[in-house]
Amino acid sequence: MDAVFPITQRNGEVFHTLSDFKQLFESVKNGRYILSQGNGWHSGVHLTTKMVPWGKGIRPIQAMLSGNIVAYRINPEYLKSTYQEQELSFSNNFVLVEHIAKSPKPDEEADFYFYSLYMHLAPPSDIGANASITTRYRLLKARNVRTFKFDAEPERSKKNKTITLPTGSVLEYLYADENQTKPYAIGSKTYHNIKCRVISLGSNTDKEVNSLKGKMVWFASGLNSPFDILNNPEVVSKEPMNEPEWMSHPLTQIRDGSVQVIKVANTDGTPISETIIPIKAGDDIGYMGLHEYSQDTHATKKEDNRVHIEIFSIDQPPEFFLKSIGAKNATMSGFTLIDGSSSSGALDESNTFFQEIASEVTEENKDGTKVDFSTYTPKNLKVYLNTKQEKFEKLIVKHPSEWYDQSDTHMFNAVIETGRKLLEDKLIMRFMSKEEYDKSDYKKLILEAHDKLVDHEKERIDKLAWIQEASELEIPKTLWHFWPFSLSTSELITFEMIFAANLKMNEKQCRAIQPYINKYAINYNMTNPKVIAHFLSQVGHESHFVAATESLSYSKKRMREYFGCKYGKDNYNRENDSCNLGQLRPKLWTHEDDYARNSKKLANYVYADRMGNGNENSGDGYKFRGRGLIQITGRDKYTAFTAYHNSKNIDDQQDFLINPELVADSLDYATSSAFYFWYKFKKINDEFSSSASVIDITKKVNGGTNGLKDREKRYKMVTKQMGMSSNE
Repeated sequence: MDAVFPITQRNGEVFHTLSDFKQLFESVKNGRYILSQGNGWHSGVHLTTKMVPWGKGIRPIQAMLSGNIVAYRINPEYLKSTYQEQELSFSNNFVLVEHIAKSPKPDEEADFYFYSLYMHLAPPSDIGANASITTRYRLLKARNVRTFKFDAEPERSKKNKTITLPTGSVLEYLYADENQTKPYAIGSKTYHNIKCRVISLGSNTDKEVNSLKGKMVWFASGLNSPFDILNNPEVVSKEPMNEPEWMSHPLTQIRDGSVQVIKVANTDGTPISETIIPIKAGDDIGYMGLHEYSQDTHATKKEDNRVHIEIFSIDQPPEFFLKSIGAKNATMSGFTLIDGSSSSGALDESNTFFQEIASEVTEENKDGTKVDFSTYTPKNLKVYLNTKQEKFEKLIVKHPSEWYDQSDTHMFNAVIETGRKLLEDKLIMRFMSKEEYDKSDYKKLILEAHDKLVDHEKERIDKLAWIQEASELEIPKTLWHFWPFSLSTSELITFEMIFAANLKMNEKQCRAIQPYINKYAINYNMTNPKVIAHFLSQVGHESHFVAATESLSYSKKRMREYFGCKYGKDNYNRENDSCNLGQLRPKLWTHEDDYARNSKKLANYVYADRMGNGNENSGDGYKFRGRGLIQITGRDKYTAFTAYHNSKNIDDQQDFLINPELVADSLDYATSSAFYFWYKFKKINDEFSSSASVIDITKKVNGGTNGLKDREKRYKMVTKQMGMSSNE
């Protein structure tokens, strides 16, 4: 089942790993699955612009899975609610997508139907030409852009290239939400520059210009002010974002705020089709909607843009489905199903549901006993559960939906009653006794203000409920709920596997490299567990997962040892600084001062006239010196790597002959080069490595057995982490 995360990174690149994506949630406590910051049940997960600022008009929310849109609601404008005479905007727009997991045994088990919900999407009045933020601009005349090494900010020492983009090219301003610019001197003047992604290119583009599509560049946006060039109608024009494609479908043109079910019927009422509007994983769903709110009695206005994402099913998920979304290569799905049908939704003494959750995510004591959570106060239970958020990801819970009832019968009432009690408990602590508190005017003022806030929230709940209005779908009140990213986050290569391959050293580098190893393992179809273990342990030994460039800054004796003798350095005699079997490169003795501690001259000499390089004067030796995670060296390797990378990455065409430094300066391409080294240069195919020993693989990679003990140690640690025997 192909699945993606619901939003990309700011630069438009996908999140490749679960740990990479989950870092977005580290700074927030509200809007989490099962238990939010409030005092009760939460069925999904919120993505907000506090977590992903680029969700405000730059990057759309995208469908996580392929399926069919079966219901939607479009209000053309933001809705308004009033709290203490202040209008607050919010959105109740949503899209509901139905998905089908095909049964592997159709004669024994039925296909499994489930849904993904995207709530609080921006209305049409805040999309495209009407959007509150402009992110894309079309060049009305040819204009220079600049690139900098290591994807750095504008800095002379890191300048890479200045390239002229032709008329008609479209740039996307990546920090439009922050109006961020950076100064950079061009000639005698200092300009404001903005970081952009190249969306499309005008006509008459050459190979170098074409290579910029999808890449990051810097554009001079202003001279006398940050944006006087960007706002000059003679230089650029605003390029509005299109509405998501599904909104243009003939069946989705009702925009009056009513819930619409997508079922076309014959005249006799029988459905023609229930799969009218297909949508693919990665297709645009919409944008995060503006959400203005207040959390205090003074009606202090706050805001963010947000989307609520939820996955649920009507029927209990079958085992074949759970295994399909569980950890790869695992014999069990790893999910636990909990029946919370009778839950009121509130975290209080009368609702045992949250106590059951706490018990489920808590391991037994050494003596076999468990914590008795029935003795916990709601406050203490909430504090405890907030430390167990990660374990909620493996819980699939049957629970009443928050989208079924309006405010008069909504679970919100029970949750609010719990919140009110907690508020009063705090207030009482400010008084000598409860009696004194009960007599105080302060109690009345605070609770009156609290009730106004509650009434305001109920006003919104009445506008958010939708399930009963979609009666044709026959969705009941009580549903099976999933952590929304269960289906798109089963990682092929985990951080723990890479960390083990690096002997549990340099955690930061292991986390940095993980997205790229996953990206190319998927691209190059490296899925066999043993192959992965061999690859990680060999790369760990060769480079410690650090992209590097061959130095070639050697002393006189060291350069002669490495490059001076026939048949390699083993034939160098250190005692008399000579070669046992004859010299290979005599100029390392006769012109030693030219080459010692001079990387450029040494590389051009020792790598001349081989590996596809030209002579010493061509400069090829230094230009195509060793780079990457497992270093590739020579013009022929850079040529072959370019062809191999481009054949496997159709949307990312590169020329490493023109830009060989990318193989070391970019973790992305350094990682890709390691897969080229493995599969193409050394021809280590999966059939061989899935049954090979560490010594077999080492001979392929190294040509000998250098560092064998270290390679074996790394392999043993990786296989242990993967739950495999190192002898398998």
